[in-house]
Amino acid sequence: MSSNSLATKKPTPAPERFDKALMSVLHALLLNPYIAPAFWLFSALGLTVLSPLLLWGACAVGGSMSLLRVLFKGPRTPIRDWSDEIILITGGSHGIGAIAVETFSREKKAKAVVVLDLHPPEGVASNVKFYKCNVANKDEVHDVAARIISEVGHPTALINNAGVVNGKKLVDLNLVEIERTIAVNVLAHFYLIKEFLPGFIRANRGHIVTIASVLATIGSAHVTDYCASKFAVAGLNDSLRQELKGTNVHTSCIYPGLIDSGMFQGVDHKMPWITPPLTPERVAAEIVRTVQLGRSRSVRLPLYTYSGPIMQLLPIEISDFIRKVMGSNDEMGHFKGSLSAAKPVRAVE
Repeated sequence: MSSNSLATKKPTPAPERFDKALMSVLHALLLNPYIAPAFWLFSALGLTVLSPLLLWGACAVGGSMSLLRVLFKGPRTPIRDWSDEIILITGGSHGIGAIAVETFSREKKAKAVVVLDLHPPEGVASNVKFYKCNVANKDEVHDVAARIISEVGHPTALINNAGVVNGKKLVDLNLVEIERTIAVNVLAHFYLIKEFLPGFIRANRGHIVTIASVLATIGSAHVTDYCASKFAVAGLNDSLRQELKGTNVHTSCIYPGLIDSGMFQGVDHKMPWITPPLTPERVAAEIVRTVQLGRSRSVRLPLYTYSGPIMQLLPIEISDFIRKVMGSNDEMGHFKGSLSAAKPVRAVE
């Protein structure tokens, strides 16, 4: 490239100039230590006068949300008869996966519940079909997928539940551990979706459920690889839903907080009344309900997980202070390992 072309500077497009100016104004009004206090003071005075009107407006917007959901709802295919349903779940031999398998097989009496795991589930019903598979290996996934379709039938729902966690600072992680996390927690989703999504599209029926985490919305110390993987699959789910608009193929993402399933053994919240740990039964029940509703969903539980996206909007200094008060960066310091990944837990009878 010539020096003349380097010296030639293109004019900044008008939309970008407007955005830059708007961001500067908002930053000054909301965050500048000299301007912001005066802005908020005068805003309070103005809001005092306009408060009735603003209150009515806020209530009108809030009340219309449920109506707008009905107005803009997409295709729905709720399950009323489970006799034709073939549910495939990864990591179904322990934790929330095992409990979901029990519910699908015994309570809902699905035609078949296919479990992909390294260990066989224990004490399961006769309609549970186990296939040993390392979901991080694309060749194994491809071979097992073909066997499932041939021997059981094409799944009607795919639940990507398998996951691993290392619980180390980035500086202490080795590359093998990082690659394993990305392979199990991210690439396996792509491998399985690539195998079964074409069949879903041909049948114009199917549901892909992604088990993410509250750590898909906000980062924490000692779980850099885990957070990155959960952010990735949340983005995968969101993008795929846009690609499937207008079809009866649904995608749902579940963002649970800390689950008392053994995956994060030793980890506990500093303020459990604000950030309560979840029982695996509650999360499993939400997985089953999501499949049964037959529509795309974004599920966050418990209540505090809704704060994740809000924390992203706050200035870093404030969100980091909240983390410090809540002790979120210290919790993984008590991590003792992932029991559910090391040893299968007997399914609920």
